[in-house]
Amino acid sequence: MEDKGAISGIISEAELPTLVSKDVIDTILSVFPDMYGRLVGKRIDADYFLEIIADGSLHACDYLLGSDMEMEPVPGYSFTSWEHGYGDFRLIPDLNSLRICDWLDKTAIVICDVYKENGIDLVEEAPRSILKKQIKRLKPLGFQANIASELEFYLFKDSYDEIYRKEFNKLETSSHYMDDYNVLQGTKEEDVIGAIRRHV
Repeated sequence: MEDKGAISGIISEAELPTLVSKDVIDTILSVFPDMYGRLVGKRIDADYFLEIIADGSLHACDYLLGSDMEMEPVPGYSFTSWEHGYGDFRLIPDLNSLRICDWLDKTAIVICDVYKENGIDLVEEAPRSILKKQIKRLKPLGFQANIASELEFYLFKDSYDEIYRKEFNKLETSSHYMDDYNVLQGTKEEDVIGAIRRHV
């Protein structure tokens, strides 16, 4: 990305205004995980984020915690549904999660906690709220939660639109064989693997 120099990965709340004033960052992705672990949220103009959102909140519709993989609302939930009505909740950014989006130009990302409209109580159904509750339960027992993830995935040559047109069938992978530990194939995929490795 242009003009980022050594800036990579984690950025502090104090660094953000300078990055915005120098036009290194012009967009903040304000996101939270839905029930499938996908990040959903809004793209916010960086100046507006600094002025309003950083010390405040933004709104999103509560159907985001009651929809399926196709983003269709699922009936029958007491929290949110056609029967009970759809409302908004507040997204409050966790500024400790602020990161540069290496994969998007002039963009940073921040993960938000999901609060009820009063801005005081967490929405219990939200994945981050569930995690916070579990971590809190561990502490008096003398435990601390530590996790690590092993990234295993497939890379495809098809674009998102091509994948959709193919109805998710007969996709073209970046490799034609199992390339576990294969240095040559890893070299061919370095544009993706390198970006993942360097992103702190």
